Amino acid sequence: MGYGGNLDFAWQGVWYVEGKITVGAANRAEAFYSLGQSVLCVMAVRSTDVSITDKQSGIPSWLLQAAAKAESAGCGNCGEQAAIAFVHLSRKLKVRPLDYMHRTNADHAFVVIGRDGKSDESDYRTWGSACVVCDPWADAAFAAVNIPKKAYKGETFEAESIFRQG
Repeated sequence: MGYGGNLDFAWQGVWYVEGKITVGAANRAEAFYSLGQSVLCVMAVRSTDVSITDKQSGIPSWLLQAAAKAESAGCGNCGEQAAIAFVHLSRKLKVRPLDYMHRTNADHAFVVIGRDGKSDESDYRTWGSACVVCDPWADAAFAAVNIPKKAYKGETFEAESIFRQG
């Protein structure tokens, strides 16, 4: 898939999550506006165990569980929101390649669509021209080459793929 198609998928992931996260995130402005409801919700989501397996999709149970709990409760921070997007993009839209990633030098999770499998996962400049970031928590989808401008205001960016479907 090319850049345009990947960007469309990324926005579909962002919008899907937006429709599911009705309570909000504990670490955004809605925590204040919800009078703490989103904080309590995220705490509850993280302290609840559910048993989910799906051997056909190949998605690890921890990722499926994070997505299912957050989607059911309507709340989650970046990790849960990225999990919802990843599962939706993988299962419903059959997007590949797909990475559930996190920054190693900051606390943030997101999804990457179209990363070249031979690239250095810690260096976004090698991910390829068709690669895009799907970041539901930030309500953003953009070309991976724009990571410093779009997401991190020029900060040093280091990341790793926690799970990849190729």
